[in-house]
Amino acid sequence: MPSTLVLPELYHMLGQEIPENIAHVTLSGVAVDSRQVEPGNLFVALKGQRVDGHDFLLEVEKRGACAAIVEKRASYQDVKIPLICVDDPLKAMQRLARMLVAASGAKVVAVTGSLGKTTTKSFISALLGSKYKIMSTSGNQNSQVGLSLSILNNCVGDEDYLVLEMGMTEGGHIQRLVEIAPPDIAVITFIALVHAASAGSLEEIARAKMEICSHPQTKVCIINLDSPCQELLFQPSTCKKLGYSMIVPHADMRLELQDSSMCFHEQAHATLMPRLALPAAHVYGCMLAACTVARGCNMEWEEIQRALPTLTLPQGRLQFVEKAGITFIDDAYNAAEPSLKAALTVLKEHGAGRRKVAVIGSMRELGAYSSEAHRAVGEWALDRADIMVCLGKDCAPIIETWQTAARPSFWFLEYDDLLSFLKQELIPGDVVLLKGKRPDDLGRTINLL
Repeated sequence: MPSTLVLPELYHMLGQEIPENIAHVTLSGVAVDSRQVEPGNLFVALKGQRVDGHDFLLEVEKRGACAAIVEKRASYQDVKIPLICVDDPLKAMQRLARMLVAASGAKVVAVTGSLGKTTTKSFISALLGSKYKIMSTSGNQNSQVGLSLSILNNCVGDEDYLVLEMGMTEGGHIQRLVEIAPPDIAVITFIALVHAASAGSLEEIARAKMEICSHPQTKVCIINLDSPCQELLFQPSTCKKLGYSMIVPHADMRLELQDSSMCFHEQAHATLMPRLALPAAHVYGCMLAACTVARGCNMEWEEIQRALPTLTLPQGRLQFVEKAGITFIDDAYNAAEPSLKAALTVLKEHGAGRRKVAVIGSMRELGAYSSEAHRAVGEWALDRADIMVCLGKDCAPIIETWQTAARPSFWFLEYDDLLSFLKQELIPGDVVLLKGKRPDDLGRTINLL
């Protein structure tokens, strides 16, 4: 948020009449969670499934909020901070974010996809940030609330590029995010059955992801050619489309991995550089996407090569942790069939000669695809793990597959029971994969053992 934005200007931006004698207080940030309000913050009162922000106005006043955006109601008794009454507080917050993006003049790089969004966004931020002034969305703030909140709290207004992650749980979500921050460059990572219960089939998910390149401002869309649904992704649109791949020979940008080097094939040109020590093939795919974006943002290969060693994986993505003689592979942030299979391959490669334990949580929100996807993971794991440990009722097909193969498997419905088992079962020398989806949060297991 610009350091000079004052309360009267906020009223003006929202089309509100500026009250007489309103204090010229400078806003220090925006919060939607009353527990995170700091002095000088603007509080946006949102209605959630379980709580209503309007019930906490007195609390945010005590915490030093300078004002609150609220839904129009008859009265808010005893609240003394200025209240900006609107029809829809979320839309008001999104309007502020949209105006801030437009006023900044920065180019927008927007990333979506089913898998690899946050890692790709982080890699793009690292590369572009080595040359330009950038703002990047915090963590995985990619939702209807999170994107606007991240822009309002992090965009100062003098950036060259805004690197934004855009997520969805159903069609139309990305379209609304694009209206807030129209991309100049769009990126679509791997498409998979994530949120299939609400988003639909793989084809419907691909169509929803394609909303990221629907704005006339978008000049180019960079697409993962190793992902399914290529016919849909490359349907004609108003922007140019480029493909990146580690497999497809005709890709606009292709990466060839060698023992100690990696070669980038950019159309007819090849660039060789030392290989990075990334933990899995799909992480190199995220790096390749980031390099493709960097080239589109006028970075020379020499500049990219200098910045590549600074790439780090976000928390909960294939992070190796040693504790009490046990190697943990923390990939517990999320779980989908392709990412689970990739993580199990990492377990096999890094656990050679040691006992390999797969601790897997349910893949959620798959609807009719759930049983098939879990069974496929169970079959894939048979020659990549020695012991299977599952959490959640949806994991039944994995356990059935392992029981049929007479392989050691253990199934728990409660996290505390799983934790007790691991405390007794794990021994020094084990390599343990932790792979799940919130709210299982298997990543906390390392600290609790």
